[in-house]
Amino acid sequence: MRTQQTFSVLIWANKSKKNNDGLPLYARITVDGRRAEISLKKSVPESSWDPKTSKCSGNSEEIRVINNHIRQAESELFKIYSELQMFDNFITVDAIKNKYIGFDEVKKSLLEVFERITFYMYNQFLKSILVPLF
Repeated sequence: MRTQQTFSVLIWANKSKKNNDGLPLYARITVDGRRAEISLKKSVPESSWDPKTSKCSGNSEEIRVINNHIRQAESELFKIYSELQMFDNFITVDAIKNKYIGFDEVKKSLLEVFERITFYMYNQFLKSILVPLF
C-alpha cells in the first residue's frame, strides 16, 4: 500500500493571458499527478520574468515586491499541505486550492446534523403550540 504522496508547486507566468500589466502569475499545484491552477492576482513585466527560476530578475522595488509575493504564496501552499497532512488522511488538489482561496468546506458529523434538525423541529413544534394560545 502506498503511503507517500507527491506534492509540488510550480509558479509560472501565463503568456497566453498577457494583458496591459504584463504576464499574470499562476501557481500550479500537483498532488499525485492531479493538477490545479490558482491565480496569484499579480502580473509581472514580460522582460523581467525568468522561467528557469520562476521569479523576476532585477533589483527594483516592484520586482522585489513581486518576488516576495511569489515566496509567500509558495510557503502558504506548503503550509496548507503540511496542515492537511497532519489532520487528514486523504489530501486532494481541490482541498489545497479551496483552503488557499478561502473556501474551506466545513465538515459536520452525523450527530451535529441530527442535533441541528432536532433543534429546528423542536422550535417549530413550540411555535405551533404557542401561536394558538395568543
